[in-house]
Amino acid sequence: MSDFVTSLKEFVWDIIGFLIPGFLFLIVLNFFLLDSIGINNNFLFDWSIFNVDYLVIVISYVFGFVVYSMSKYKTIIQDCFNNFLINLFKPTSTSNLKKLIENRMSDKWETDLKNSEIFEEAKLFLNGEGITRVHNMEVDDIRNILISRNQGLDQKVYTFMFRSSLFDNIETMMLFMPLLGTIQFVLGYLNIHFLKMDNQFLVIYVILLIFSGLLGNSKRFFYSIAKKIPFSYLK
Repeated sequence: MSDFVTSLKEFVWDIIGFLIPGFLFLIVLNFFLLDSIGINNNFLFDWSIFNVDYLVIVISYVFGFVVYSMSKYKTIIQDCFNNFLINLFKPTSTSNLKKLIENRMSDKWETDLKNSEIFEEAKLFLNGEGITRVHNMEVDDIRNILISRNQGLDQKVYTFMFRSSLFDNIETMMLFMPLLGTIQFVLGYLNIHFLKMDNQFLVIYVILLIFSGLLGNSKRFFYSIAKKIPFSYLK
């Protein structure tokens, strides 16, 4: 029964994890699209606009997968750009700007963990438990072993990973809209229009860009916790 409840909980969380970013993406995208292209804003309260009951949920869920896929590519692009900036500022390795950029790398948690005492303690502990070649293992391999040895620990990890993923996907959505705005700005010279580009909307694009940075910090915070939790449970 306990396993069923756990599986059901994970299933519901997975749905919510895709549904919330997808629904938010649908709302925001429709808000910026020209009225001639977008959906009547009453769809938030009157789903019959879609002609099929609950179609908005299905569309939001699908959009959630789209946002999730974009998040993966976004992380790769951000890391490449950050690496470029790090190499650019390499001559001034003590600069605060360089440290700030390094803190925004997706693998910063792993670098910090490898240089921490709890990581060395975890390797010594597993070696004492008869797990050979632990010193040659990757961080995720050691982490997975620790999770498998602690019943219920996976739920704690999943909780923080879920929060991180949610922040990540919402951040992606907020970055995507200014990107679309930039594309619209260029296409405007070709007399192609699909987004609202009035002054008030330009301000909103900037606000979304600022908020995306704040969400990115929260994403990395929860992701780091999710990755490091198993190393605090040595048994």
